[in-house]
Amino acid sequence: MGKNMACISIGHFNLEELGMKDFTGVVQELVSEVVNEPKVTYIQTEDGFNYV
Repeated sequence: MGKNMACISIGHFNLEELGMKDFTGVVQELVSEVVNEPKVTYIQTEDGFNYV
């Protein structure tokens, strides 16, 4: 598609979800200093653990 893209995939527990959402704003600010109008998106994932 000719677009420059990157993915930062950080494993986390559901308890850290609010921090991860806030982290997207930090990354947005850091990247915007280098690239014009970056799009940083938080994508919620399901619980990666199964409890018995």
